[in-house]
Amino acid sequence: MKQIIKGQKLSLEKEVNSSFFSVGFKWEQDSNKCEIDTSILLLSERGKLEKEENFIFYNNPSDQNKSITLQNSSQNNYKKNINVDLSKIPLDVFKILFVITVDNTNDKSYAFGNVKNIIADICINNSTVLQYQIEGLTKETAFIAIEIYKHNQEWKIQAVGDGFNAGLDVIL
Repeated sequence: MKQIIKGQKLSLEKEVNSSFFSVGFKWEQDSNKCEIDTSILLLSERGKLEKEENFIFYNNPSDQNKSITLQNSSQNNYKKNINVDLSKIPLDVFKILFVITVDNTNDKSYAFGNVKNIIADICINNSTVLQYQIEGLTKETAFIAIEIYKHNQEWKIQAVGDGFNAGLDVIL
């Protein structure tokens, strides 16, 4: 398993060597006051969400091609597990954002400072190949964990970890 750090960009072809893999997220909350959600956005070359069905979340757990499938998971202690099949990604998608948000409708003071050990694992056959430990979040209520993007016809991954003091509205 290779640890990756914030800002690091890697070739998925070289590091993962498979078009089918999973992204698992785990974290520890100091209370269960709020729900933590995972969303995936499939963006065009312009960096825009062109189609509503390219917004993957709990109420729309997969895109039309089944290239991205979001699952609630207790497998390997993951809170959320996302299956990715790059061979099925639509040709008009150039970037995939994996976003984590706090649904703080009940407690406005709850933010990612209340969440510890946030980890994103890239796995093949339940074996972790890449791991990114996301740190430094305090008052943020949403953050982009990782980004998968196409560059010169090759899929790459970037450890992002950038947070926002607002929900998905800031990202969309």
